[in-house]
Amino acid sequence: MSLRLSDTDSAILAVAAEHHVLTVAQLAIILGRNPNSLRRRLNVLAEQAIINVLARRRQAFQGRPEHMVALCEPGFDLLRACGRVPRSAAWIRESARRTQNS
Repeated sequence: MSLRLSDTDSAILAVAAEHHVLTVAQLAIILGRNPNSLRRRLNVLAEQAIINVLARRRQAFQGRPEHMVALCEPGFDLLRACGRVPRSAAWIRESARRTQNS
């Protein structure tokens, strides 16, 4: 199944690639978006295995867990295909492997 990225999707993936891991609240502030509508879009991207969304409990606080967002390799490939990341850029794991082999 082919996924067409909206401008918002591309922006989400680009910010996730730049920051590696960030909370939904941080992502909402950076993008100037409503956190609730952003969560809905993140769920769609997570179902497509483009990003990971993980819940993290904050020990000192009760209530809703904090959600962490991280880019998956297919999301990085989409960014590269649409020109938001240079074609020469390597996925982090590839870079780590190259460093270990040097």
